[in-house]
Amino acid sequence: MLVIRADWMYNKIEWATEDDREKNFEELDLLPRLEIIRYNLKHFVECVRHGVAPSCDAEDDLNCMRISGSLKKSTETGRAEAC
Repeated sequence: MLVIRADWMYNKIEWATEDDREKNFEELDLLPRLEIIRYNLKHFVECVRHGVAPSCDAEDDLNCMRISGSLKKSTETGRAEAC
């Protein structure tokens, strides 16, 4: 079950891996979306200025896309989806 805040950010989730016997329940204390965007832009600019790699790599991004895609599909179908 997902609870979506007014700004379409998930802040409560129940999830499990294939190896879990029971579901995990988490509630996230999220920053406002604009504050997250500002942080990400500032981090990007600092990486470009200093020629350093960002804190997240392509594998992290791919995992996030898999998870968010599964969350979306689960929300639409009401069923658990594998990532």
